[in-house]
Order: sequence, then C-alpha cells, then structure tokens
Amino acid sequence: MREKTPVKIVIAGCGNIGARYLEDLARDEYNCIYVVEPNEKSIIRAISLIASNMVDRVGFFRTFSELKQQMPTISEFDFLIITTTSDVRFKVF
Repeated sequence: MREKTPVKIVIAGCGNIGARYLEDLARDEYNCIYVVEPNEKSIIRAISLIASNMVDRVGFFRTFSELKQQMPTISEFDFLIITTTSDVRFKVF
C-alpha cells in the first residue's frame, strides 16, 4: 500500500469561516496547516476548536512575512484557502 503524502495547506484569515476550515482539515493527520491571522482573539478561538493532539500540526503566524521566513516559496504549499473579507484581501497580498 502506498504511503499518503502530507498536504501543506495555508489558511489566510481565521475568523468564522477560516476557523471552520481549520477545524475540519486538522482532523486529517496528513495535513500540515499554516494559518495567517493577525488577530490574537481569532487565533485563540481557532485553537479552541481543534483537539489538543491536532495543534502540533498547525502553525500560526501573524503575517505572511512571518510565514515566508518559515517557508520561503509559495510553491511549497499545495493549497491556499483565502477567507479574508474582500476589503482586506488585496492588502494582504
């Protein structure tokens, strides 16, 4: 049987919708998830939605600059989920 390859996922924005994506995606042990969220309250709420054994597979970053320090090229990710509001979206990227 072929071993499953880890999937690297970035979630930009972790408000209501982003937190729900995180909650669901964190259940798969093969997902490596990186969340970019500047709001501390949103991060705390997101962490509370996932089980403690899932938190190790999730990286939280305040900005994309912080994320780029960890993962220098965007091509290293398999998926980017953008859940920011439209008025913020172009400022983020």
